[in-house]
Amino acid sequence: MAKRWICTSALLFFLWLILSGRFEAKFIISGAVCSMVVAFICLPIMKVRRGERSYFVMLVNPLRLFLYLLWLIKEIFFSAIDVCRAILSNKHISPQLVRFRCGFENPSATVMLINSIILTPGTVTVDVSDDDEFLVHALTDGAAEGLLQGEMMRKIAWLYGEDRKGVKC
Repeated sequence: MAKRWICTSALLFFLWLILSGRFEAKFIISGAVCSMVVAFICLPIMKVRRGERSYFVMLVNPLRLFLYLLWLIKEIFFSAIDVCRAILSNKHISPQLVRFRCGFENPSATVMLINSIILTPGTVTVDVSDDDEFLVHALTDGAAEGLLQGEMMRKIAWLYGEDRKGVKC
């Protein structure tokens, strides 16, 4: 628990330094103290229980997160081009609702999938049921096929260290 508090405090302090741009001693000390207090208050909230297990929200490999974010930025770029092409040609737009089931063990992985779908142009997560059934609106056939192929789900399972057996996509 102390290691998580230290890591969270350090991350918050680093963000504070970047965003504030103030490097005088009084600001650095107040930023460090505030970061530690906020981390102490938020740490119990960041622990999620699912069934018998509990998960820490920010527990993810930083290198894997970086690689996933690079992949996601690439997907966002190509999806934006696909949506622009569909809108300008007015031939490839075929809005549809896609249902699929993907049961991650870690609830943070489910949240990451929801947010990744929302960030990708041409797709919007409409609903996620309690049994992890997703309902997603896809603007084009390519977006719907991309969701059903499950590449994003496999990448998120890899990001959170869930083996393929634990992910039912």
